[in-house]
Amino acid sequence: MAASVLNITIEQGSDYVAILTLSDPLSTPINLTGSSFRGYISTETQGASVAEFSFEILNQTTNTGQVRWYMENTVTQNIPTNSVSAADTTFTSTEYLYDVEMVDAGGVVTRILRGKASVSPEVTK
Repeated sequence: MAASVLNITIEQGSDYVAILTLSDPLSTPINLTGSSFRGYISTETQGASVAEFSFEILNQTTNTGQVRWYMENTVTQNIPTNSVSAADTTFTSTEYLYDVEMVDAGGVVTRILRGKASVSPEVTK
């Protein structure tokens, strides 16, 4: 399975939450029981991570194939962003790379998602 590409925006100081639904090539949801997930954002490949995503596998009877993918505001508020002055009328986001990997019940690691993570700077603290 090739990793899907999805560019995301994270609002610094806010919760980031998304639901991922994994399915097989016939679009049948995959039972995620026994699986785990990991994911980070970084400034470059092979670089140190800037922040870590959290994951919660949802009930696989009622929400087969679904996992909650999130980063709490206590994490996003500490992601470094470009400084912005009052003279700048745009909020310039800081660009990072990210990916998400799934480790199935048998220990096989698959990168399922990758892309750019734009982090929009927070003013209100």
